[in-house]
Amino acid sequence: MLAVSLVQDFSKPLIIAATAGEENVVFCNLYDAATKTRIDSKWNRDADWVAIIDSVQTKLQISQNSHIVSGEPILF
Repeated sequence: MLAVSLVQDFSKPLIIAATAGEENVVFCNLYDAATKTRIDSKWNRDADWVAIIDSVQTKLQISQNSHIVSGEPILF
């Protein structure tokens, strides 16, 4: 989620690569699909998760609303 919060333009394709951790843990890496560059962020146990989620949701809504073309799917 921290890496997702760094994305400014959700109209561009992203790659989410999931890796199994121990028991019920899944780790994910996020990449810019065009450049194959990893979108990296440092872990912050004190992150304001509510603010991060709100910010990502707002960016997704803006991106979705500005890129809707009749009959075309929205890719995330």
